[in-house]
Amino acid sequence: MENKKTISYLKSKAWYRLVKVFFFLALLIVLGIFGFIAFSSKPYTTIDQYNSKIVCNNGKEYKAGDHGIGIYLPQVFSVIRGADNPADAQVLCVEGGSFVPEAVSMDEWTKLTSPTPLYKIEIVEKTVGNWWSFIGYIVLALFIILAIFEAIRRIFYYIVLGSIKPKNK
Repeated sequence: MENKKTISYLKSKAWYRLVKVFFFLALLIVLGIFGFIAFSSKPYTTIDQYNSKIVCNNGKEYKAGDHGIGIYLPQVFSVIRGADNPADAQVLCVEGGSFVPEAVSMDEWTKLTSPTPLYKIEIVEKTVGNWWSFIGYIVLALFIILAIFEAIRRIFYYIVLGSIKPKNK
């Protein structure tokens, strides 16, 4: 008679094999979700909105962030007006650093803007996040996920076979 307190005895049961399949599928799903989250949080390079410069044709330079202007290539974005509006940078080059967009009427705005750009954009890029912390978090998370699944497996063996580390035969 076969010992009912071993893994080989469990392997002869259909319900145990079904539980193993579901356990493995659950592990794959959790690792897949983790992989997606990890991939989306990797370091990336973006435009530094505050330190990018608007360089006027007359030689003056202005930090875009100091004047409420965001840089989103190939366009500039008026933070104050809330719409794609390269005219803010254009007017900044005509009026100078004292330019206050809210104080300009639409008639004055039309006069100040011209179809040919009076500026160039000097992009400053920055990296958000770093690879070492990214890799460290991945290793830590994988360790935690695998430890949790191993704990679930050991608890299952303890409930069914009465031992955390049962005999194989």
